[in-house]
Amino acid sequence: MAQVSIKDIQNFATQTAHQVLNAFPREYQVTLQFQGESQNYIRLNRNRIRQSTDVLQGYWSALVEQNQKTLEFHWSTSWDKEQDVHFVQSQILPQLSFLDQVDSQSKKSDSPHQGHVQSQVIESQKRPNIEDICAELEKLNVDCAGLLATGFQWASYFNSQDTCLWFAQDSHFFNYSFYTEDPLGKPRAIQNLYFNRDWNFDELSQQFADGKKQLAAYRKAARVLPKGNYRAYLSPTAMREVMTCLFFGPLSYNRYKKGDSFLHRLIDKKVTLSPKVSITHDLSKRLAPFFNSWGEIIPDQIPLIQNGELVQLLVGRKSAELYGVTSNHAPSDTDGTEYPVSLSLAPGKLEEKDILSQLNCGIWINDLHYLNVSQFDLARITGVTRFGAFWVENGQIQEPIEDFRFDVSLYDLWGDHLEDFTSRSYTFPHVDTYFARKFGEVTTPGALLKQFACVL
Repeated sequence: MAQVSIKDIQNFATQTAHQVLNAFPREYQVTLQFQGESQNYIRLNRNRIRQSTDVLQGYWSALVEQNQKTLEFHWSTSWDKEQDVHFVQSQILPQLSFLDQVDSQSKKSDSPHQGHVQSQVIESQKRPNIEDICAELEKLNVDCAGLLATGFQWASYFNSQDTCLWFAQDSHFFNYSFYTEDPLGKPRAIQNLYFNRDWNFDELSQQFADGKKQLAAYRKAARVLPKGNYRAYLSPTAMREVMTCLFFGPLSYNRYKKGDSFLHRLIDKKVTLSPKVSITHDLSKRLAPFFNSWGEIIPDQIPLIQNGELVQLLVGRKSAELYGVTSNHAPSDTDGTEYPVSLSLAPGKLEEKDILSQLNCGIWINDLHYLNVSQFDLARITGVTRFGAFWVENGQIQEPIEDFRFDVSLYDLWGDHLEDFTSRSYTFPHVDTYFARKFGEVTTPGALLKQFACVL
């Protein structure tokens, strides 16, 4: 299928799903999901296009249930309705006899919105032009490597109770780095990410110009920081990395009940965060589906932490059944672990123009890497600085800093050590493209900290 539109994909999915569902005997309850992407991925190196790849892929999953016993199947679409239906008839239907051999489990195909039909399609009004990007990079005389992703993703849910849910979103990002060398010939870089559903070339050009200014700081030799605590500013890009720690289970009710949430002290009300910290599961940016794998409609906003206190965890259907709590229809995986897809950290009052003067003397950190939990009970995270860490004195960037390892508790980072967040937040889509581009995003401001621990 060449040059397809979102509408083409939706029509194909709806028609194919209808035929596939009708292929199953009526004694089975069937859930179908169809996800995929139509993307153009362009890789740049030294400001030149090195690879341009058009990707059109779609993949089906089917959950077949009878007497609370289920089988699950996955296959890639052929983009031909008759071939997809024939695949189901010849490869899947003969395997339904294995249902008798599986254990009973929660009823999954019983959608709470039987017969519900809803569609949400968000299209871009302005798309990027790679030639303009390359020309701007040449004009600035910088050495750039990066990935431009442009196109749309979709997800859908169909079942044998006539439920039909469709989501598609069209957006673009440029994930890139500027490279240079310091006086000792050591490679240095500034990393950044630009995102805007309606591409704004002037915004991108300004981001390029700001990055080149930061790159100029590498003309000086890097300072080696002694171990210790320093005032610090974490840019929104760095804060995005901190926020990713929340995507791997600490806000899951299921994980909490199993003793596997490193935020358990916050959940148990043994600690609180700064009243400046409010975190919400937020689908308002429309970068992730409005429904979960059960066919339940996810609220646009699920407040998780408000004014420093946890108000609720992500609760899916399995947790609701197991623990007798109310579900907030959070996304969850097959073992019942809830996970966020889109998180938003509320901004503060610090104006961007005042960041350097308010920092005065300390560390400016553009990016963080290799974050992981270093001490479970204290919610400590560790990682390293890379791509743009600078020493600041008298409100001015003085010189770059050699990469260092940090180790800090989130209870401190978002607690007593937090001075303020910036008044402007930035949205960062997930840039993972393994197998397919990932849904969701992080929206976060930058953070000014009273202290930040350099440990190595």
